[in-house]
Amino acid sequence: MEEYLSTEGIYNSIAGIWNKLIDAAWSLLTLTPQGDFSGAYNLAMRLFDALLPVAVGCLCLFFCISYFKETMDIRRNMTLESCIVEFIKLIVANSCILYISSWIPRFISWARDLVGLVTRSADGHISGGDLLQMEDASIGDLLFLWILGVLLLLVTVVMGCLVVTPVISRIPKLILLIPLSGVALSTIVGGQGLSRTASSWIREFLGTSFEVFGYAIVLAISSYFIGFHYVSYATSDPSIADCILSAVNAVIGMMVVVGSMKGADTVFKKGLGL
Repeated sequence: MEEYLSTEGIYNSIAGIWNKLIDAAWSLLTLTPQGDFSGAYNLAMRLFDALLPVAVGCLCLFFCISYFKETMDIRRNMTLESCIVEFIKLIVANSCILYISSWIPRFISWARDLVGLVTRSADGHISGGDLLQMEDASIGDLLFLWILGVLLLLVTVVMGCLVVTPVISRIPKLILLIPLSGVALSTIVGGQGLSRTASSWIREFLGTSFEVFGYAIVLAISSYFIGFHYVSYATSDPSIADCILSAVNAVIGMMVVVGSMKGADTVFKKGLGL
């Protein structure tokens, strides 16, 4: 008990908590809805099957609207080419609705396999020795460092949870997208304005599925940000100010990793135009 109440014990606990949460983020990268959350995935597929008649009805309705809009437009004549295009869109939309339930787990599995290409050359771990401690410190200094360690411990818990949260939150997003897929894809035949719904669903699904690759890259390079000295401080015979600066340096490194994880999905989607 005395070990954990000491400054050294708190610093070791900080390093242990951060390292465990980083390891948890790595392990969560390979989770899939169909494999690890089969109950929720099966529920989403049942909802998809329940909404399938609605999707087929919307497909017929949108096709009729688009077809009659083309044929009844007095400003231009209905040509054979435009008629063929309308029926091609109908065939594509119908095929997408029929086979999307089998395509979804394949794309998710491909995204998981893509994560395996990221080599975990650095683990993003920290050590309790990275946080400076004073030798022959007074009671007041020890009390201050102990309070600083407790605050840093709370910050580490929050930062570590913020690293893990984006990785696991993609699973509920994917599950929510599954029941909507049929109705969204039925709008392919709806013309330029309505077909944006289908393209929006496709972009969102692909972005959510493959954003895990961006998370893997951030975690792979996280140790370089954790170990970087953002502020300078003396490591030999440190003063109370040096101890504070070492804690600030650790917090900045954690914030960089958390910010990168929070923005990885946005950068990935924008970079690919999704």
